[in-house]
Amino acid sequence: MNQSTLADKSLKKIVLIEDDPVVSAVYQSKLERDGYNVITAVDGQVGFYLVHETKPDAIILDLMLPKMDGLQILKKLRAQKQFETLPVFVFTNEFANELTREARNAGATEVFDKNKATPEDFLRALGKAFFPEAFKAIPKTPVVPAVLETNAFAQPFPGKHEATFLANAAGTINRLRDTLVRLIRSKDPMQRITTFNELLQTTHLISGNAAAVSQKQIARSAAALEAYIHELLGKPDEVNSSAVRTICQTVDFLCLLLKEAKESPSADETGLVLIVDDDSLCRRAAKVAMDRAQLKSIALSDPEIALQVLTQNPFDLIILDVQMPVMDGFTLCQKLRELPAHKVTPVIFVTSQTDFETRTKSTASGGNEFIAKPYLFMELALKALISLKKKADTAKN
Repeated sequence: MNQSTLADKSLKKIVLIEDDPVVSAVYQSKLERDGYNVITAVDGQVGFYLVHETKPDAIILDLMLPKMDGLQILKKLRAQKQFETLPVFVFTNEFANELTREARNAGATEVFDKNKATPEDFLRALGKAFFPEAFKAIPKTPVVPAVLETNAFAQPFPGKHEATFLANAAGTINRLRDTLVRLIRSKDPMQRITTFNELLQTTHLISGNAAAVSQKQIARSAAALEAYIHELLGKPDEVNSSAVRTICQTVDFLCLLLKEAKESPSADETGLVLIVDDDSLCRRAAKVAMDRAQLKSIALSDPEIALQVLTQNPFDLIILDVQMPVMDGFTLCQKLRELPAHKVTPVIFVTSQTDFETRTKSTASGGNEFIAKPYLFMELALKALISLKKKADTAKN
């Protein structure tokens, strides 16, 4: 890049709208070190006004914001002629597929996964927008090693940020538990929605901060819970006892991870999942859920073939339908428990049968979890992440 391009950067004004102070500070510092003039806003309303007052050359925008969300800001700006072509780079949760689509449809210049993007990604995007000729010949950033591919930054935050995150862990745990108790006790529908939104904001902040300090499993799990709560807010009829139970399990899971983080960075649990369901749509739904949890999966329709595969190959998690021809899920579970490699492999049953007898059979046959069809993708994704963590803890002990 030539000297004139570098000098021109100081003339470029960027408005960064991000309510997480830690993430905002890191991006502001990185962009300013690269020569840009950065103005920050901590909520959507302030950010919207700042854009009109400062007339920036580009915007970096989180979609999850208080007072006015990022999608509203984007739509309002694109409706005004002066901002029709303004570069707007959006942060979003990797699990929030619908929000990502809406952001693109609303006119986002580029959408970045908040848990994977690095400041360098934004520098490259800004460079392409402002100085296309200078950036044309620059090769793409090399792919990071697998161990870092879900990290929000290629390098960990400076020690002081990590220390702050760990020091705040106890307070974060208390806030999560307090919100959960109020959610469980809430009888008024409007109060429950308010509490859901509080939990949504808390998990959003945890996800961003955890990713920034290389606590990858906390970041991914919090992001998954955030996406699940977002789905529930859009489908209030789905807020049943099963949904609340899943939220309780995940909050307990996050609290455990936060406690463990004081001792060492949480490992990002991965694994190979086997899905067995004779219904093609249900297989596809389970596979999508695993994709969203960033877990590799194999889906089979025939339980007898599945048993052969299990005999020859180790899996880290198994998802079974109950009602299948030739061999039902309970029988398959009993048989796989006889295999040395799968004596303690987590098994999640998914079924449209939710009566007490079916639940009892699922436990008696060796199942660990039970989820009723139809389910939201993120509910199964959360169950999978929790099950893998339990398996890893069992292996350690």
